[in-house]
Amino acid sequence: MVEELGDYLVRRLIGEGGMGKVYEAEERLSKRRVALKVLHPELAYAIGGDRFLREIEVAANLTHPHIVPLFDSGEVDGLLYYVMPYIKGESLRDRLAGCPQLPLEEAVHIAENVASALAYAHGQATHPIATAPTTTAANRSSIAASVDSGRGPAARIRNNTRTAR
Repeated sequence: MVEELGDYLVRRLIGEGGMGKVYEAEERLSKRRVALKVLHPELAYAIGGDRFLREIEVAANLTHPHIVPLFDSGEVDGLLYYVMPYIKGESLRDRLAGCPQLPLEEAVHIAENVASALAYAHGQATHPIATAPTTTAANRSSIAASVDSGRGPAARIRNNTRTAR
Protein backbone atom coordinates (compact mmCIF):
# COMPACT_ATOMS: atom_id res chain seq x y z
CA MET A 1 0.00 0.00 0.00
CA VAL A 2 1.15 3.53 -0.74
CA GLU A 3 1.89 5.32 2.57
CA GLU A 4 2.10 8.83 1.18
CA LEU A 5 1.41 10.49 -2.13
CA GLY A 6 2.42 14.10 -2.67
CA ASP A 7 0.73 16.23 -0.02
CA TYR A 8 -1.31 13.31 1.33
CA LEU A 9 -0.73 10.69 4.04
CA VAL A 10 -2.58 7.49 3.15
CA ARG A 11 -4.49 5.97 6.08
CA ARG A 12 -6.32 2.94 4.65
CA LEU A 13 -7.76 1.37 1.51
CA ILE A 14 -11.52 2.01 1.31
CA GLY A 15 -12.32 0.65 -2.15
CA GLU A 16 -11.01 -0.75 -5.38
CA GLY A 17 -12.42 -0.85 -8.87
CA GLY A 18 -11.40 -1.43 -12.44
CA MET A 19 -9.68 1.94 -12.77
CA GLY A 20 -7.89 2.18 -9.45
CA LYS A 21 -7.88 2.14 -5.67
CA VAL A 22 -9.52 4.64 -3.32
CA TYR A 23 -7.88 5.45 -0.01
CA GLU A 24 -8.85 7.42 3.04
CA ALA A 25 -6.03 9.93 3.39
CA GLU A 26 -5.10 13.10 5.22
CA GLU A 27 -3.95 16.31 3.60
CA ARG A 28 -0.68 17.19 5.36
CA LEU A 29 -1.16 20.94 5.68
CA SER A 30 -4.83 21.15 6.65
CA LYS A 31 -5.11 17.73 8.35
CA ARG A 32 -8.35 17.34 6.37
CA ARG A 33 -9.61 13.78 5.76
CA VAL A 34 -9.98 13.12 2.04
CA ALA A 35 -10.71 10.33 -0.43
CA LEU A 36 -7.70 9.77 -2.68
CA LYS A 37 -8.22 7.80 -5.90
CA VAL A 38 -5.10 6.39 -7.51
CA LEU A 39 -5.13 4.94 -11.02
CA HIS A 40 -3.74 1.39 -11.24
CA PRO A 41 -0.13 1.84 -12.52
CA GLU A 42 -0.47 -1.00 -15.04
CA LEU A 43 -3.61 0.62 -16.41
CA ALA A 44 -1.90 4.01 -16.66
CA TYR A 45 0.86 2.33 -18.65
CA ALA A 46 -1.58 0.47 -20.90
CA ILE A 47 -3.82 3.44 -21.70
CA GLY A 48 -1.40 6.28 -21.03
CA GLY A 49 -3.64 7.72 -18.34
CA ASP A 50 -5.84 9.48 -20.93
CA ARG A 51 -9.08 7.95 -19.68
CA PHE A 52 -8.27 8.86 -16.09
CA LEU A 53 -7.39 12.41 -17.13
CA ARG A 54 -10.78 12.68 -18.93
CA GLU A 55 -12.44 11.49 -15.72
CA ILE A 56 -10.64 14.22 -13.78
CA GLU A 57 -11.70 16.82 -16.36
CA VAL A 58 -15.35 15.76 -16.09
CA ALA A 59 -15.29 15.80 -12.28
CA ALA A 60 -13.52 19.15 -12.06
CA ASN A 61 -16.18 20.84 -14.16
CA LEU A 62 -19.28 19.58 -12.33
CA THR A 63 -20.70 22.20 -9.95
CA HIS A 64 -24.03 21.27 -8.40
CA PRO A 65 -25.42 21.27 -4.83
CA HIS A 66 -25.56 17.44 -4.86
CA ILE A 67 -22.11 16.84 -6.35
CA VAL A 68 -19.08 16.72 -4.10
CA PRO A 69 -16.21 18.72 -5.62
CA LEU A 70 -12.83 17.57 -6.76
CA PHE A 71 -10.19 19.10 -4.45
CA ASP A 72 -6.99 18.28 -6.26
CA SER A 73 -5.37 16.02 -8.84
CA GLY A 74 -1.88 15.26 -9.95
CA GLU A 75 0.87 12.81 -10.68
CA VAL A 76 3.61 11.65 -8.31
CA ASP A 77 6.26 9.15 -9.35
CA GLY A 78 4.10 8.05 -12.28
CA LEU A 79 0.97 7.58 -10.16
CA LEU A 80 -2.05 9.56 -11.35
CA TYR A 81 -4.51 10.55 -8.63
CA TYR A 82 -7.35 12.84 -7.67
CA VAL A 83 -8.71 13.97 -4.33
CA MET A 84 -12.29 14.47 -3.13
CA PRO A 85 -13.91 14.99 0.26
CA TYR A 86 -14.02 11.87 2.41
CA ILE A 87 -17.66 11.01 3.10
CA LYS A 88 -18.29 8.50 5.85
CA GLY A 89 -21.15 6.13 5.09
CA GLU A 90 -22.07 2.72 3.81
CA SER A 91 -22.60 1.85 0.18
CA LEU A 92 -26.15 1.53 -1.06
CA ARG A 93 -25.36 -2.12 -1.82
CA ASP A 94 -24.39 -2.65 1.84
CA ARG A 95 -27.48 -0.75 3.00
CA LEU A 96 -29.71 -2.94 0.83
CA ALA A 97 -28.01 -6.11 2.09
CA GLY A 98 -28.98 -5.12 5.64
CA CYS A 99 -32.44 -3.87 4.66
CA PRO A 100 -33.50 -5.31 1.27
CA GLN A 101 -36.63 -3.15 1.17
CA LEU A 102 -35.91 0.45 2.13
CA PRO A 103 -38.67 2.52 3.67
CA LEU A 104 -40.50 4.34 0.88
CA GLU A 105 -39.48 7.81 2.10
CA GLU A 106 -35.79 6.83 2.18
CA ALA A 107 -35.94 5.19 -1.26
CA VAL A 108 -37.58 8.29 -2.77
CA HIS A 109 -35.02 10.54 -1.07
CA ILE A 110 -32.13 8.54 -2.54
CA ALA A 111 -33.71 8.42 -6.00
CA GLU A 112 -34.41 12.18 -6.06
CA ASN A 113 -30.86 13.09 -5.03
CA VAL A 114 -29.17 10.74 -7.48
CA ALA A 115 -31.54 11.70 -10.32
CA SER A 116 -31.00 15.41 -9.75
CA ALA A 117 -27.23 15.10 -9.83
CA LEU A 118 -27.21 12.69 -12.77
CA ALA A 119 -29.52 14.94 -14.80
CA TYR A 120 -27.14 17.84 -14.22
CA ALA A 121 -24.06 15.74 -14.96
CA HIS A 122 -25.57 14.37 -18.19
CA GLY A 123 -26.29 17.92 -19.31
CA GLN A 124 -22.67 18.93 -18.73
CA ALA A 125 -20.76 15.86 -19.91
CA THR A 126 -19.77 15.03 -23.46
CA HIS A 127 -19.90 11.29 -22.77
CA PRO A 128 -22.16 8.94 -20.75
CA ILE A 129 -22.58 9.29 -16.99
CA ALA A 130 -23.66 6.38 -14.77
CA THR A 131 -23.69 5.30 -11.14
CA ALA A 132 -23.82 2.00 -9.27
CA PRO A 133 -24.94 0.71 -5.85
CA THR A 134 -21.37 -0.17 -4.91
CA THR A 135 -20.31 3.47 -5.30
CA THR A 136 -23.38 5.00 -3.68
CA ALA A 137 -23.23 5.86 0.02
CA ALA A 138 -26.58 6.24 1.72
CA ASN A 139 -28.00 6.73 5.19
CA ARG A 140 -31.17 8.21 6.63
CA SER A 141 -29.90 11.80 6.62
CA SER A 142 -27.93 11.93 3.41
CA ILE A 143 -27.15 10.38 0.04
CA ALA A 144 -23.87 10.22 -1.79
CA ALA A 145 -23.30 8.51 -5.11
CA SER A 146 -20.43 8.19 -7.51
CA VAL A 147 -20.98 9.68 -10.93
CA ASP A 148 -19.19 7.59 -13.51
CA SER A 149 -18.01 9.08 -16.77
CA GLY A 150 -18.29 5.66 -18.34
CA ARG A 151 -14.62 5.11 -17.55
CA GLY A 152 -14.58 5.11 -13.72
CA PRO A 153 -15.92 7.15 -10.76
CA ALA A 154 -15.72 10.86 -11.47
CA ALA A 155 -17.44 12.70 -8.64
CA ARG A 156 -19.48 11.97 -5.57
CA ILE A 157 -23.05 13.18 -5.31
CA ARG A 158 -24.34 14.20 -1.90
CA ASN A 159 -27.42 15.47 -0.20
CA ASN A 160 -27.49 19.24 0.05
CA THR A 161 -27.84 19.01 3.84
CA ARG A 162 -24.72 16.96 4.53
CA THR A 163 -21.27 18.40 4.83
CA ALA A 164 -18.37 16.37 3.48
CA ARG A 165 -15.88 15.21 6.08
